[in-house]
Amino acid sequence: MNMEKMDKILDIGIALTAEKDIRVLLKKIIDSAMEITGCDAGTLYLKKDDHLFFTIMANHTLGTYRGGKGEVIDLPPVPIDREHISSLALLEDRIISIDDAYDTSLDKVYSGPRAYDENLGYHTSSVLVVPMKNPEGEQIGVLQLINALNEEGQPVPFSKESRRVMASLASQAAVAIQNVRYTKQIRDLFDSYVQTSIGAIGKLTPFNENHTRNMADYGRRFLDWLNRKAEKENRKLPYEKERYDELITAIWLHDLGKLVTPVDIMNKNTRLWPLQKKEIEHRMKEFRLKARIMELEGKITKEEREAIERNCEELLAYVGIADVKILDDRKQKLEKFAGWTFTDADGKTYPYLQEDELHQLSVAYRTLTDEEFKIMHDHVVKTEELLAGMAFPRDMSHVKTWAAMHHELLNGRGYPKGLKGEEIPEEVRILTILDIFEALTAADREYKKPKTPQEAVAHLHKIAGFGEVDERLVALFEESRCWEA
Repeated sequence: MNMEKMDKILDIGIALTAEKDIRVLLKKIIDSAMEITGCDAGTLYLKKDDHLFFTIMANHTLGTYRGGKGEVIDLPPVPIDREHISSLALLEDRIISIDDAYDTSLDKVYSGPRAYDENLGYHTSSVLVVPMKNPEGEQIGVLQLINALNEEGQPVPFSKESRRVMASLASQAAVAIQNVRYTKQIRDLFDSYVQTSIGAIGKLTPFNENHTRNMADYGRRFLDWLNRKAEKENRKLPYEKERYDELITAIWLHDLGKLVTPVDIMNKNTRLWPLQKKEIEHRMKEFRLKARIMELEGKITKEEREAIERNCEELLAYVGIADVKILDDRKQKLEKFAGWTFTDADGKTYPYLQEDELHQLSVAYRTLTDEEFKIMHDHVVKTEELLAGMAFPRDMSHVKTWAAMHHELLNGRGYPKGLKGEEIPEEVRILTILDIFEALTAADREYKKPKTPQEAVAHLHKIAGFGEVDERLVALFEESRCWEA
């Protein structure tokens, strides 16, 4: 073996152990095996239960490459028994090399390649079947290579050197696949923990029951669309696995701080607190009763009593509406009610509405006052504090930063830190767009009517014009239509 080939094998081994994307890893395995042995075709099987599943199939002569992007190959799996050459190699943990697949002296178990030829119009000469097992002896899968080629491109038997090299490669491949699987198991455990935590927020507040889940769905579709767009334009994928997973995790965790936000504020879907509304109703009832007593005692006229009752009825009717709806005349009406007072028989004067009630009812476009909204704002700070206590691995190192920045705006008017422009990375800009879009279109907010996707996108364009969000990303988001399943 020359030095150049040895260096290539070493490079392949390093590449396999470094790869974390299972689809890319499997493609590297079959491509490397075919390149090292100089063969024309190859199949990578992975073991699941008691079958070998076709995972990647490549054939230069036929010009086919299936499974390289993770798509399922629609061929029946091979039972792990002694009647199939690929299964036999795995069961007996040995490399099987056939110089001529059409040698009549071969047992029936070696007839699989001939059946392959019959189905595809191909001619198999040499075959090399290599089992993949990890150091613990666990069966991972099988590499099956077909038709080693000489310099003239003619099929020849696989060399002894190829067999030795493939034994080493198969061992490295098995370890690499197992490591990726272990990593995925850990990641799945982490994801399930994250989603359980977010589900707990959904139990606390019905208004966020689906918010984060919808955002994650939209986010995945948008990132997939951005990757497909780049692929069509022969550009590097903007969101390869590591960056993709990191952003999706940040989306899942962006509202984690709501776990420690007061539930009554998160669930406040009216301007008045329930106790305040009851106090107003009780006060109006008391005013009416006192007015009737005062009329009976001759201290006020019938007309004065009726005027007091009309005031009480008008105020209660308006409060019932103003408590939950956006009203154009809110300021004028509340100013009028603020001047109303009731004087009892002892000459003591009471306001129809208390100062704190007027303050709550004066909120125009939401149900929270500025003070309550500040408490809600703090959920971002709480998110950062909670995530700071988590030990994220290197490939998740940006999660805590991105998740805690989703209310920052490009013009510096966001919170909690007032970051602006280049201080806000693209990932956070996407997260912010998803957050705003989902909040506007959410159908589970009792205090507001949901906007259509078109209305929500129009709003995003509008605030992009104010410099709040990224206009380029809003345009791409609109083009992707990622809210459509």
